[in-house]
Amino acid sequence: MVHLDSEIRLLEIKEVTGCCSPAVLEWALDRPCVGLSLVQGPTPGPYSLASSIEVSGWALGRSQEVSRILLVCDGAALKVILQNKLRPDVVHALGLSARHTCCGFKTKLALAALPRAFALEIHVEFQDESRLCFAKVLGAWATLEDETLGGHHSTLLNALLSLHTPKDTP
Repeated sequence: MVHLDSEIRLLEIKEVTGCCSPAVLEWALDRPCVGLSLVQGPTPGPYSLASSIEVSGWALGRSQEVSRILLVCDGAALKVILQNKLRPDVVHALGLSARHTCCGFKTKLALAALPRAFALEIHVEFQDESRLCFAKVLGAWATLEDETLGGHHSTLLNALLSLHTPKDTP
């Protein structure tokens, strides 16, 4: 018998989109992962068992420096992230000076901090304290005791079965 922590949720990522002009900010989200994932995510698609969602990437302002990244839902900042991850890949790809190397960010956010159907916005805050939303992750979660996920009328059993691919399937 498998025992799952009560913090584990059934998660579905519906869409990941960008929402700002590259004239203001150059950025990218890595392919974020969900904690305890059985599938890759949060790219749109199959369900995952997770207790958190991991968000990572990089951001560089065109005319001013980025001071921090914020995870926002329903207008409230749920988490503040400093850019303290080295990203030599970004510096190399964009032909930038080494002073831009520390432009990366990475964090985890507990699914319990999000509403069941959520639009998680990733904002950048510049040094002048102005903010800009640069990406959105749309998704939904349910507890393992719930019958449906996100109004899709799919049962928990069907969702869990969608995670399983037999080894002999091409």
